This record gives sequence, structure tokens and C-alpha cells, in this order.
Amino acid sequence: MKAQFIATQEHSHLHALYRTILEGTFSNLEDVYAYKVVFGTILLAIEPVSSQTLLKLLSTHVSANVVTKILHSLQNLLFFNNQGKIQVIHPSLADFLLHPQAARFYIDPKEMQPFLFQQCISILVKQLRFNICHIETSYKTNTEISDLQTRIAKKISSELQYSCLYWIQHLLCCETSILAYSVPLLNSLFVNMKTLFWIECLSLLSKLDFGFNCIKRLQQWLKVCNFYYKDSTYTHLVYEVHHFISRFYGPIVTSTPHLYISAVPFSPSSSLVYKMCHIYLPNRVMLRSQLETYWRADSFLFSGSSNGTHSISFVPLTNLICSASSHDQIQLWDPFTGQKVENKIIGHKKKITALALLYDKKFLITGSQDSTICFWDFDTFRSMYQPFDQHPERITSLLVTKDYKSLFSACYKKVICWDLSKDFPIIVYAQQPAHGARSLCLTTDNQYLICGTLKHTIIIWNALTGAVIKEFGNMKYEAISSIACSPTDHYIVCGYSRGQILAWDLRDYHQIQIKKIGGYSIVGVIITICGKYLIVASTVLGIYIYNAHTMEKVCDPLVSQKKLIIKIALSEDEHYLAASLENASVLVWDFKALVQEAQLGFRNISGFAYSESGSTLATFSYSTVTLWDDQLKKQTSSFDTTSKEKVTSLLLSHDGKVLIIAVNNKQIEVWDLFQKKMQFAQTYQEHFTPIVTSLAYIPSMQYLIAGKSSGSIAIWNMVDGQTLFKEFHGHTRPVKQIALYSKDTQLLSWANDGTLRMWDANCPKAFRSWPDSHYTNVLLSGEKIESVNFYEIKRPETCGFIDTDGWLVYGDRYYLWIPPYYRLSLQNPQLVCLPPTGINSSVQLDWSLFVHGNKWTDIYVYSDIA
Repeated sequence: MKAQFIATQEHSHLHALYRTILEGTFSNLEDVYAYKVVFGTILLAIEPVSSQTLLKLLSTHVSANVVTKILHSLQNLLFFNNQGKIQVIHPSLADFLLHPQAARFYIDPKEMQPFLFQQCISILVKQLRFNICHIETSYKTNTEISDLQTRIAKKISSELQYSCLYWIQHLLCCETSILAYSVPLLNSLFVNMKTLFWIECLSLLSKLDFGFNCIKRLQQWLKVCNFYYKDSTYTHLVYEVHHFISRFYGPIVTSTPHLYISAVPFSPSSSLVYKMCHIYLPNRVMLRSQLETYWRADSFLFSGSSNGTHSISFVPLTNLICSASSHDQIQLWDPFTGQKVENKIIGHKKKITALALLYDKKFLITGSQDSTICFWDFDTFRSMYQPFDQHPERITSLLVTKDYKSLFSACYKKVICWDLSKDFPIIVYAQQPAHGARSLCLTTDNQYLICGTLKHTIIIWNALTGAVIKEFGNMKYEAISSIACSPTDHYIVCGYSRGQILAWDLRDYHQIQIKKIGGYSIVGVIITICGKYLIVASTVLGIYIYNAHTMEKVCDPLVSQKKLIIKIALSEDEHYLAASLENASVLVWDFKALVQEAQLGFRNISGFAYSESGSTLATFSYSTVTLWDDQLKKQTSSFDTTSKEKVTSLLLSHDGKVLIIAVNNKQIEVWDLFQKKMQFAQTYQEHFTPIVTSLAYIPSMQYLIAGKSSGSIAIWNMVDGQTLFKEFHGHTRPVKQIALYSKDTQLLSWANDGTLRMWDANCPKAFRSWPDSHYTNVLLSGEKIESVNFYEIKRPETCGFIDTDGWLVYGDRYYLWIPPYYRLSLQNPQLVCLPPTGINSSVQLDWSLFVHGNKWTDIYVYSDIA
């Protein structure tokens, strides 16, 4: 501010005029105090306020008459904009008043910002309340309430709107020492229902994304406070609020009543938000089975343009995601809310193939299929220079050093080093690798540039001079599509175009590890900063997270919703993992929560099988099979299928000693559980083209019965594994369960088409079936059953369904929003998940106290404390 004050010498005559006016208006100290409060609020308000809002903000310190008198006395220094908001007549007035040279008229921001923060909190505590806009029903979305804007204007005062939006902003402008004496204020907002009331207002104002970003900034500010004051109380509270909004952002902004109806009931039972609020909401839906006890790792899908997304990167220090689509379009996303922050058309002639960010200059660098490199101002997206066309082909990679002084660009025929320390990018050197350049990475000290080529070789250059240090590789493999260097610079990991992952020791250049993921191209390899985790993206099979030291899978693959993965990126703080998809969408995971879940041992249980004796239970999660003791309290063993492919079905023998596994690659594996080893594996390539979705076994005849995804049922001789005796057709959807009925020659099958059919093993046509409209869930258990047990035989006429967004709906009524990990078990009551806190947890809801629709407000029981 001092430099600005000195630099505006041309305004010195205005400053003298301002001083004269103020001296003539305020003669005593009391008047000066009132002036400072009024003018300080006008100058330091995050956005201009109306006179009515100003009166309410200052009502506890300055009377309305005094405020009105000051505004009238200094009307020559103020004006009202076209929205009726008060502003100073010229920026030089703010320069003068906010500088110590204004003497006794100096307005000190260090004093005013805490004052404005306290006033905002005071207004929030007094005016926030449950169902502030008197919404009558929980069945409608916010957009379906025709007079919602009228209600907001009437029920949410202008000062409350300002306080909801900007109390955090004023706190962030304060010195960290304020935390020591603002604890009672924060307590009044955070340690009761006021937190939910604040979120309710943000939802109604359509500003929840703005508030969420402020919460993120508040987290960072509190971390600094904790460093000095060693008190993490509010850091944990804000962390909880951050996760609460992130988890339930969708239902809250869709229908505000579901902040209370859906969000609180499904919050983790040990979370501070749940503990603070659930006692005030007794008439909610109750979960009889165990709630999640911590915030889970969720994925978020952000939909972009209709064109593919070919590049992706995180913006340093912000965690914003920057993605580039096929038609030279740049999109900025907020990973916390999924909201698109910016959407700009860039001037390339063809699709953007590479992105880099020069954060110190706020430049965005793009490389295109048109062979050009462009520099853009990150705020305005204005081109900074003419496009650089020194590359003869499409740009394959852009890489900026950590000190932002150098840029490396690559196409198949050339690698160029650019000096960015000057006002204009200058070429330092160019290399033309004989085998072409596909991917680049730098050692952590920025001394060496490593290039993966189109012909399996790896080239190491001196990053400063371009001198070749070493070229090596393995002749067996194809192009290196991605490459990453370890934090210690001891090794690199390369991903190849046919699914191989190889690690090379940089000290003696020998191959130290090898792994293969299918036969599809590896489009991304990332080693975390700590060197603990290796993230590998296969264009088709998904994203794999490995222990970087043992190469063991940390968790199940992260699937990309049947869309090809183009690129992956990890945020600078390693909180978020993002993938760009072929349909121009961006998929984002909470990486920290993912690895935390993995450390706790939780896995997604996809299916299970019991032995008839009840002595053994087997479950599977992707390619991992886990055995449990007869009390279902602990694991007895766990192993992967030999092919490492996804398990589609399990079958246990009567005594629990033999386990038959159907695998996604059309293979059947037979395991001896007593000896803990596989007896044999048989591939049924000819007949198992559809995936096997269910299994049964006839011991007396040694027949294997397999239900397929096509809806057909096949019977094989297990002795030779080749002879196909019968194939039955009747179901139109995947066969989910098969069981023997009464005699070995009679079978029962149930499929996703809703039909239950009875078969004679000697006849290829079902001799009895039940209509598909009658049965929604059927449980067939044991190798032989004398009767059939039906569950939910009739679908109640008033029963709703869970739509694709997770809403339990009936007609046009929104009853409840269900988190993704509870939807499967609510739709399939027979589902069992171990451990109980697994991702597809089995859950039972107690509806006995649940209020909804026109009675939804009964969910809340008023308390003076709240």
C-alpha cells in the first residue's frame, strides 16, 4: 500500500481535499470512531453493500441515526451504483484512507477485518434457522419451487446473505493471532446445528460451490494457525464440514430439505457433523446395520464437451483441474464440487494433445496436433506470443521444470529445450532421437531429462546441455507410452503400449521389475512424492495402484465407466487423482481416502459362495478370493486367481474343500482349499464366450453347470473339462443363480430378466417358469433344495426405485438420496458384504420414524442450544 500511495503523486491534491472534508465533518473522537466503522465497512466489504445492509452490519456498534448522518455528511465522497450499493467516488479515496499517512482518519485493516468477521458471525448466529424459506415439501427440487427467489428475498435478509458468503473471507484477511480470542465465535457457529443452517442458506442461494471453496481456503489458513498455536480443534471441524459438503453436494443443491433428510442419516457415525446434529433430527431414517465410520473415497464424474479429452493437469497451489478436449477447448474444473470454473476456446487448428502450467507467470502452455506450441494468460486466456512451430509433427509431451525456468517439448521427431527465464521463450537446444520421442520425465533435481521412445529404448540427456548420457532398453517390447522417475532418482518406471510395466535402475541401467496389465496401452505412470505408491493407467482396464516397493495391488482397479482413459494426473498435494476420458469427461477420485481405505483393509466385496455344510464362506473382490471362518469374524486366507483376471462367479463344494472359480478370461480354476493350491485350470474358449455369471455342481455325475451373461445355461463334464452335454436357452438376461432341485436331473435358475425357470437336465426346454413381473429377488441356496424360497415376491404398487443419480423416487416424488455404496444392497436385500464396512455394505433402513413430503419439517426437534 505504501508503494501505491507514493506512486500516485498525481492524486496528492485529492488527498489534501479529502483531509479537509474529513476535518470539517468530524470534530471529536466519538465521531471519528463512528466514521472509521462506517467507512471501513464500505471500503473493506468483499462486495459493495446497500445502506440497509450497512445499518444491520453495524447495528451493535453504531446507531442507525449516526450511520445515516455520516452517509449524508460525506455524500460528496460516495455514490450509489445501479444496484443501490454504496461505493467510494474514486479509488484514490481508498488509497488515502487505508494508508497511515491519513493520520487520525486512517482505517487500519488489521482492526477492521476482525470487526467485520465478528459482525458476520453475530448475524449468522441470530438469523440462521431451520427451513428458513418455509419449504413445504421434500418431494420437490429447488428448481420446481416457483416462488423460491421471492421467498429468499423475503426470508434471507441482505445482511444474512452477505454474512453467509463472506464471513470466511474476512477471517482469512485477519492475522492468525485472531484464532486465540475468536474461539467463542467459532463455537457458536460450528458446535451445533448452525453449521447445517449455514449450508442450507448457501444451497438456497445457489452458492454452495462458492462456500465450499471458501471452506477449502479456511482449511489452509487454520493449518498455519495450528503451526503457531498447536490447536487443531477447528482444523478437524472444518475438515468434517468439507467432506460433508463434498459427499452430499448433489442432493443438497438439488433439494435443500435433503440436507437433513438424506445427508445427515448417511454421514459416518463417528464424524463430528453426525455427532453434533443427529440428536436434533430424531425423526430421520435410521440405519440398523453399521454405518461407515469414516469418510469414504468417492469418485466424481465431470461431463465436458462432446469431444474427447486428450490432456489433463492440476493447477499448482489451487487443485483446479485443467483439461483439453479434441476441438481446442480448455476447461477448468473444481474437484471439490464438480463445477466447471471456466470453458474457453483456444486458437489451435487441431486438437490439443499436451498441457503444461507455468504458475509463476500464470501461463498455460498447450501443444497441439497441428504441431504448434502456444502460451496463454491463465486468467484471460489471451495469447501471449505467436504460436511456436519449430516441431514438424504433433506435440506428444510438454514438461516444465519445478523452478519454472525451462520447458521441454517433444514430438515424434524432435525434443526441444526452451529457456523460460527471459521475457520471451528461447530455444536452448534440440535433439532428434533416432527412434522418436513419445514421453518425457525429469529427475527430481532437474539435472537429467529422460525420454521414452517409439522403439522401446530410453534416452537420458543432460537437461542443461542436451548431451546424451545413456541409451538403453529391452528389444522385446514396443513403444514407451509413459514414464516416471522415483523421488530418489534411483529408478524409473515405464509403461508400454502393450500393457507391460518395467522398472529400470538408473545406477547401473538394469531391469529390476516387470509386470503386465492386459494387452492394452499404459497411458499414465505416476510415482507419489513419498515413493510409496505407483499409479498405472491402462487405456481400457482402468487405473491400478501398487505398492511401489513390492508391486502388490493396494486396492481394486479404479474403473472408468466403460470409457477409454486418455491421461491421468495427480494433484500437487496428492489429494486428488484425475483421469481424462474419451467422451470429454473427467473422472476424479479422492486419492488420500483411497489409500487410507486400503491401509485399513477394506475392499469391495463383489460376490460370495457358501458351502452347504456352512463351514466355509468364500468372497471375491476383482481377482482376489478371500476365505472366512464359520463364524464370519475373520479371514482365514486370501489369494489371487492365477490369471489375475476378474472373478465372475464362485462355487464351493458341499464340504467346503473344493472351490470352483469362473474368471473373466473364459477360464475355470479349481482349487483345493485344504492344500491351499489350484488343482487345475481349464479354458472353455469355445463355449464360454459370454461371461460365466453363476455356477452349480452335480457331485454324483461330476457335472459343472454354468449360467452365462447371455442368459443360456451350459453343462460340462468336469472329468475332462471339454464335453458339452447340454445348452439350455430361455432367459434373456444374465443368469444370476442356479441350484439343483430335488433330484440331480432337475435345475432351478433365476436371471436378471426377473424369471425363475425349472429345467430337466435331459430336456433343453424349461418345463415350468414364473412370469418376470412377479419376482424381484430370489434366493436359491445349497446344492439341493426341496422348496423354493421367494423374497419380495410381489413388487408393491407404491414401491419406488433408485434412479441413476441415487434418488429413491416414486412418480415425481424425491423420497431419499442414497449414497453409491448403499444402493446395491438396498436394491438386492440378499447381498452380504464382508467386512460390514465394505463399499457395498449390506444395510437395513428403519423407516418407522421417517418423515417426508409435507411432514418433512417434523424431522427437526427445536432446541435452544441449536
